[in-house]
Amino acid sequence: MYIKLNMVISTMKYMVHKVHLLLFLLMDGAVKHPLLIINGEKEFSPIKRLARKWHQRSPASKYLVIPNAGHVCNQDNPDQVNEELETFIKNVGFTSEQFE
Repeated sequence: MYIKLNMVISTMKYMVHKVHLLLFLLMDGAVKHPLLIINGEKEFSPIKRLARKWHQRSPASKYLVIPNAGHVCNQDNPDQVNEELETFIKNVGFTSEQFE
């Protein structure tokens, strides 16, 4: 039991570290295009903190918190996520023909 629990904790720390590294690399202001950053309201605190930092450093970003959702907010609250995505895409100026 101890070994399994230790492996789970190690894996979680590794994943948070990789997410942190990815966000750090992207937070240098290199992203100039419209960017939608979405978190579920029940998301892990470290990930929410990093997402807010990314939003603060990305001038063309929009940050949203999806109610009644955790890490996989598109499954926890799909209607809200889809509505936000559609609004974002329309405001950016994409058309459905560009995705076909």
